[in-house]
Amino acid sequence: MSETSSSEPATARTWSLRRRAAAQFTWAATAFLFVSGVVLSGLYAWILTGELDEELEEQLDAVRGAYVQGERGEAAFAALVLPLTGPEVETPLAARVALSSGESWGPFGSDELQLALPSDEQPLDQIARAPGGLRSVRTKLADGQILHLALDGAEWMDRVVLFAGSMGAMAAIGSLLSLAFGVGFGRRLGRQLEDVAERVEARGPIADGGPLPEEIRAIATAMESTLGQTRAEVERARVLAAGLAHDLRAPVQSLLTSTQVALQQDRLRPEAGDLLRTHLTQLRDLGRTVDNLVAWGSPRVDGGQVSSGESRDAEARVRLDLGAELDGRLAAEEEEAARRGVFFDSERRGDLELECDPGALLLAIRNLVGNAITWSPSGGQVTLILEGSPRSVTVRVIDEGPGVPPADRERVFQPFVRGAAAPGRRAGYGLGLALVAFAAELHGGRVRILDADGGGACFELELPRS
Repeated sequence: MSETSSSEPATARTWSLRRRAAAQFTWAATAFLFVSGVVLSGLYAWILTGELDEELEEQLDAVRGAYVQGERGEAAFAALVLPLTGPEVETPLAARVALSSGESWGPFGSDELQLALPSDEQPLDQIARAPGGLRSVRTKLADGQILHLALDGAEWMDRVVLFAGSMGAMAAIGSLLSLAFGVGFGRRLGRQLEDVAERVEARGPIADGGPLPEEIRAIATAMESTLGQTRAEVERARVLAAGLAHDLRAPVQSLLTSTQVALQQDRLRPEAGDLLRTHLTQLRDLGRTVDNLVAWGSPRVDGGQVSSGESRDAEARVRLDLGAELDGRLAAEEEEAARRGVFFDSERRGDLELECDPGALLLAIRNLVGNAITWSPSGGQVTLILEGSPRSVTVRVIDEGPGVPPADRERVFQPFVRGAAAPGRRAGYGLGLALVAFAAELHGGRVRILDADGGGACFELELPRS
């Protein structure tokens, strides 16, 4: 129930090694195959373009040579070119001969290809290229005659389209294969990292725990070395805390007893009584802090982190009536409430019997009640409610203090989180509520903070019966 001024941490952006590996493999393979397909298709189209030009020149030389060396005239020319204009020819031709008189022979060939014949303005012996593999040229034939020739290379261009389509299909198939490979690789790599994480959590050997890649083995070895040093430091700190707490418990208890005896003296001056009562309050705070340190330094809180309930020995659990067990256990808290002018009341409803760890649970309840009394103003009310249901026992501690801001209701249960001090008191050590969260986890339950009616806070500890 401390007031804190921290802000909510920004949500960290998470990512998956499996998804990232799959995406990188897929993009890399797709880009490589796409670029390769474009380059190869362009190269193939450039090669076929050159071959089409060569094919036109060969046809031109063949027609011109056969005509010049053989019979001449329109009939002889028609007999020469007509076999080259049929649809069964791979690269059909269209031809026309312009005479010096202005007349012409032909045109010969298909109607579509005749439209591609060069005009009279086209320079001689210069090949003109048109889309779809069309080629045309004008050249001198014989006796002032000009040969107009056109060649249809559509089938050649179809090969380019087919090749480009094949490369696109290969790119798509390659992308799917790279995606599958990337997913498999990511899963394998992720599994190896998960294995390292499991061994870290289990505190087993990491680097010697199976066939790991050299890179991951290096990471595991470094982690194992660092974790070993950390475990040693934590163990030393735990032993130190536990030892100090045990050494402090006896003198603190002795001081508490002697202070209480001194307060019972009949001839005690008022100012001395006030001073002793102040000392008594401070000693009780110190005693509760020592109890928390003893609990925190015990093996059930491993390495400064709260262990799970499953790691607690079953022998530590007993079946008891929580209401009866609390009788007389809150005497110090009740006396402190009376001294501060805080009204303390408890209510019990239903069956309160359950199987639990008495030490951890009773310390958690004492921490909740003591915390509520500390933060309640003079004249305020603190209520402890124990309620049993068929499936659980619920502990509620309700006060009339300043309450806990919603942004801090998760953070206050973390170990060593210290907020502002209550009025007239010093700030705590951040262990009381952490041990409450530990007790809830130890019993498979939960603890949460709610708003109390009329202000204040309601700490609710829910404990399943089994």
